[in-house]
Amino acid sequence: MDIEDDYEMILKRQLMPKFLQIFESNLKWHKYNDTAGSPQNYNLQLDKLEIFAQSCIKTFDDIIYGHELDVPTDIIETKLGVGLNNISTVATGVFAVQLIPFGVIALIIISAVLNQMWIITWLILGILLTIIIGPIVLISRAKKAVENSRSVILRFKIPKRIKAHTVIFEKQYAFKPKNKIKPFQKIVLEDIEFEKRFDTYSTNQVEARYLLTTLFMKRFENLKTSFKAKNIRAEFTGEELIVLIQVDKDMFQMGSITKETTFSTFIDMANEICSVLAISKQLNLDSKTGL
Repeated sequence: MDIEDDYEMILKRQLMPKFLQIFESNLKWHKYNDTAGSPQNYNLQLDKLEIFAQSCIKTFDDIIYGHELDVPTDIIETKLGVGLNNISTVATGVFAVQLIPFGVIALIIISAVLNQMWIITWLILGILLTIIIGPIVLISRAKKAVENSRSVILRFKIPKRIKAHTVIFEKQYAFKPKNKIKPFQKIVLEDIEFEKRFDTYSTNQVEARYLLTTLFMKRFENLKTSFKAKNIRAEFTGEELIVLIQVDKDMFQMGSITKETTFSTFIDMANEICSVLAISKQLNLDSKTGL
């Protein structure tokens, strides 16, 4: 954590609890890596969801949680890795290192047979360069492999249990089920504009159509517009609706060393939190009869 992050952490620990009192939702705040600890182990829970790729690397930031319209709500700010997993980069490096001894032995034998000892000299230089350049290349690949994008994860506990498992993806992101046992089927919905932008998959055609009404689809499309998001996806599972919104900005930034903290700073953050809490009303999750 650098000086900038330290400064913002001090501000948030002092001011965030007081700031959240202006809302009627009994909101609380945690920093994920704070010594106070987060309310739940979000990483393990989110790893099981279909809206996160197998190679997705999550780095959590602010977590705000409470109740909105009697609906338990978690607002989780996170960075998502959207490239290759670092493991593949490391595995490539380990494999290459294991091959080096075999290559060295082969070259020594060839140089001895041909009586060309200059090959060994170049071999030593090559090994030295590999030792110096190899780690630099691997580190560079690892950094390029994981490109972080800022996102907000919204978790709502809805008033009724959902039997079906349903996911919504934008067209440009192919859905590859983690759970191969579950019988996911492509759902064709009645909203033509929604179908142009999103793909929907569910384990139950009937329940998926009951949940994804024309009104819900319009509300869901509006989320991307209101957040100016690059990407949005959602998942109905158990008693939860999880919405993932890529925002590419620090949603709850409270202060900066290079930027003065003013009243407008808190106004901006209040508007951001209100826009998140409004999703509960926008999706009509307080209704016990349906979405």
